[in-house]
Amino acid sequence: MSQSLSLSTRPSDGPRGHADPGPRQASQQRTGALLALLLVAAVPPGTILVAQQEAPPFPAAVLDSLIPRGEEIYRGGAGCVRCHDDTGRGTSEGPDLTDDEWLHGSGTYDEILRQVRHGISRRDARTGKPMPVGGWEPLDDDHARAVAVYVWSIGRRDSPSHR
Repeated sequence: MSQSLSLSTRPSDGPRGHADPGPRQASQQRTGALLALLLVAAVPPGTILVAQQEAPPFPAAVLDSLIPRGEEIYRGGAGCVRCHDDTGRGTSEGPDLTDDEWLHGSGTYDEILRQVRHGISRRDARTGKPMPVGGWEPLDDDHARAVAVYVWSIGRRDSPSHR
């Protein structure tokens, strides 16, 4: 006698031959789903979006320790304050360095460093006044990097200078 067993014909089986969960397991699954729903509903929508967005990575060269040194050079011999003001908010001679609008590039650390090292020519300057190479005083590479870190940091709320 040949006996055939079909899982889908047994009374305890659910769709596709899977066993129906017992009352205790079904209750645990409903409780877990309800807790997940409540957790999602309890978190403000803006928080979820922030958690899903990746923060832009800090450039490897942006170190907390370079910011004060860069600020000292910016306000001192490099003469950046002549055109960009003591706060970096700009003057009629040079643009604001603290906002999101960058006249030459997008304000990445590497672009800022390149501008500090090489300046902005009269032809490329929107004010018609050039930005001298390394500011008003020649800067060695370490000083140029420190100034670039400081300038990069003053325009970003998430930077170490704003913590």
